Amino acid sequence: MTDSEAQSWITTVGPALLVLIAALGRLGIPTMLSIFLIAAGGLAHSGIIPAAPVFAFSLAGLTIGDCAAYTLGRRSVARLAELHKKRELVRRARALLARYHVLAVFFSRF
Repeated sequence: MTDSEAQSWITTVGPALLVLIAALGRLGIPTMLSIFLIAAGGLAHSGIIPAAPVFAFSLAGLTIGDCAAYTLGRRSVARLAELHKKRELVRRARALLARYHVLAVFFSRF
């Protein structure tokens, strides 16, 4: 594969791959997300691919993954609580979410 073919492949397939890897990584599936984001940033910095699409597609993938993880958690919390007998933890998490709303979701990522 020549350099021009590789660059063409990166610019064609790269954005979709970046969204997919970012979304799966945020769902908790091991995808080496950090390596892909650093590589995409390096390619953007070197001028091989434009920086704005890298940022936009990365943000889109991360947002999709976070929303999917939240939705899965929200829909399965009752079943998980029954399976693990951790109802007190679920009650506490719901109380924190009711009290702090968006801040609770935001800081849960750290």
